[in-house]
Amino acid sequence: MSRSRFADRAVALFLLGLVVFAYPGLSLLAAAGRGWLWAGLFAVWAGFILLLAALHRRADDS
Repeated sequence: MSRSRFADRAVALFLLGLVVFAYPGLSLLAAAGRGWLWAGLFAVWAGFILLLAALHRRADDS
């Protein structure tokens, strides 16, 4: 996977996690229970870690 696609996917995962975690009242997924809140929180952390990894990879190439 190219570096830019890796970073794009990390940002997308992070933003998806923020939407699911921060705005449960606006989502129909919130009706399914608290499991979606934990999934959103996990996606936020995973996306943040992947984004840091992508930035680290980019810094190594410079």
